[in-house]
Amino acid sequence: MTKLVEIILPFTPIKLIGNEMCAITARPSMGKTTYALNLIKENSFVLDNKKCLAYFVGNNKRKVEAHPDYKSLSTRDHINLQWTSFGREDGFIFDVKRDVRKFNPEYIVIDGFEKLFKRYESDLKLMPEVDILLSDLRLLSDERKMPIIIATHVLSTAEMRISPPRPALCDLGSNTLETTADIILGLNSLYYYGYELNSNLEDITNTMELYQLKPWRFELEPYQFLTDKKTGMFSPKEQKG
Repeated sequence: MTKLVEIILPFTPIKLIGNEMCAITARPSMGKTTYALNLIKENSFVLDNKKCLAYFVGNNKRKVEAHPDYKSLSTRDHINLQWTSFGREDGFIFDVKRDVRKFNPEYIVIDGFEKLFKRYESDLKLMPEVDILLSDLRLLSDERKMPIIIATHVLSTAEMRISPPRPALCDLGSNTLETTADIILGLNSLYYYGYELNSNLEDITNTMELYQLKPWRFELEPYQFLTDKKTGMFSPKEQKG
């Protein structure tokens, strides 16, 4: 019997079990890549040596290599970090299946999912190629009983809302993403949009929030954590001194 792997989502009490799929969604520059690296660090470096296969799509290589944790993560035999170019939707799933056979990971992380598509501009558009790839990833997750975490952009409609400009399910741009993922989270940084105080007049210039767009086993209040503007590093909210 296959042992079900548990993957924690940093700064939340949420755990993905077995073949559960998760989407981390946000507008550009919210910290999706940093969050993906935090997830890999917690699950494959700090807490356990779970085998991770991670793909960083597009022009993220310099950003990833500049991250303070990159060196320690990249030297671990059980962490396989790879870079994939733009517009790979036709061949990406074959690369993933090949790598899964060779590396036998316990979970997969795909950062910059929207950049896999040739018609990608700045958002993940509703198109058949997105639906096909998501369906293929779902089948792979079910077959291997393996969690898959996708980090992707949402449509710019999120920024048109009056404060705060949080993404919603209607901003995903893909009905298949909405139905395929077991849990969908929104990553938001209020200071990015110029907000410095919340309704309680508390300073939130360093505060990030992660909240549920698609409920899961239970629904949580938005979970907050801190980011260092200079390094981009995340830390738990309670560590604020």
